[in-house]
Amino acid sequence: MRRIRRLVTAAVLVGSLVVPVSAALADGGAQKVPLQHDVEGSCFSGAPPGPGVNGFATIHENGSGTLIAEVALKNAHPNTTYDVVLTQTPSGFGCGTPVGTLTTNTRGNGNANIHEAAQPGTTDAFVLVIREAPFDFYQTQDVPVS
Repeated sequence: MRRIRRLVTAAVLVGSLVVPVSAALADGGAQKVPLQHDVEGSCFSGAPPGPGVNGFATIHENGSGTLIAEVALKNAHPNTTYDVVLTQTPSGFGCGTPVGTLTTNTRGNGNANIHEAAQPGTTDAFVLVIREAPFDFYQTQDVPVS
């Protein structure tokens, strides 16, 4: 009985720590979202929510009007350069326009840090990592940035 009581107490304590983190994210904190391989979205919504095993992007607005995306691509094609697109929604600003590149290593892993000015009315954003030939892409879902 004591063991169960300790487990319940521990669960309540952990739960109380999770609530402030969630509240911080709702107030415009950085959002870490998975990169999904070959999952199509639109210029106004990004990919639908889902699991991602090919890395992640952390997207946020820095408080000075700049959107920042830190991208970590995993298990992609080795020694390959991809274009990185940061799309702002609901306008779709930036869709299809690369703002940086990411080059993978011999294991297919790579990182990029990209940024662009937030446009008026932007509330959300998503990342697209794309290679034209042969065609290959990874995309995040749309997440709040303001």
